[in-house]
Amino acid sequence: METFKKNPKSAPVACIANWKVILLIPLLFLISCSDDDVFNEKSSPSPDLPYAEEVEILRLQMQDMNDSKIAANLGYQMKGINSNLSGPVYFENTSAVDYHFELENPEGLIYLANAKGELQLAGVSYAVRTGANEYTSTSISAPSGFSGAYDIWRLDTEANVWRLNVWIGIENPNGIFAFENPSLYENSSRTTIDYGNTK
Repeated sequence: METFKKNPKSAPVACIANWKVILLIPLLFLISCSDDDVFNEKSSPSPDLPYAEEVEILRLQMQDMNDSKIAANLGYQMKGINSNLSGPVYFENTSAVDYHFELENPEGLIYLANAKGELQLAGVSYAVRTGANEYTSTSISAPSGFSGAYDIWRLDTEANVWRLNVWIGIENPNGIFAFENPSLYENSSRTTIDYGNTK
């Protein structure tokens, strides 16, 4: 029968080796995670994604829209009445709604009111008419918007338009193209985007 004796000098070496293995496990997990997971995308997409450049173009174009008075002068009007100016406030330029997607000219603006009643741009909203017009009676598929297949269009059957929200001013845990944004209602913990740091 073989017997093994413990070498007292090897015990510390074995402990150090075990600690190295334990420390490597989380590191391997982090390396294995993909940066391109669209479901984890927030408001600053990875530059490798096909729509990243378009989002930056849109952000630059919308910088002045942080002032809702400028938006109003350009034809955007508040939808509904939000007397308390709390939570989301929606503006839309109904005269701009047509059958075309124009990256730099969204039909709607989504603002978030702070405790002082000041509005900050949270995102933009596109509205593109469906194919039901004088030429056809059937609805077509969602518009070709941003590059890739990441944008999520929603059909508004009441207004006969396709809608797409893009969160360029406030982070969305559900993704930059998700229609709903729970951050709009988390006044104390929302994360906003500084337009001075978009490059």
